[in-house]
Amino acid sequence: MSTVLQRDMYDLKAPGFQIDKVQTPYSDLLATVRYSCVFWVDHLRDSIGDKDAPQRNTLETVQTFVEQKYLYWLEAVSLLRAMPEGTYQ
Repeated sequence: MSTVLQRDMYDLKAPGFQIDKVQTPYSDLLATVRYSCVFWVDHLRDSIGDKDAPQRNTLETVQTFVEQKYLYWLEAVSLLRAMPEGTYQ
């Protein structure tokens, strides 16, 4: 997922482009990471579960992802039209 997430993945060149006017490109890289983009937070939450504290390397990985890819992930979830599923479960 981290390799696919980048700025302006659909080459829209216009921040604020209306999502209902976005056409999915023929070669849609987001299709390959749709499940991961939408459900990674749920899986993270489930992996921590009842443990007293998450593992340090898990926290570091999440911190790195948030610092480097969070905005791109939000863009991806929006382009996938999965904002409700991807951000709240």
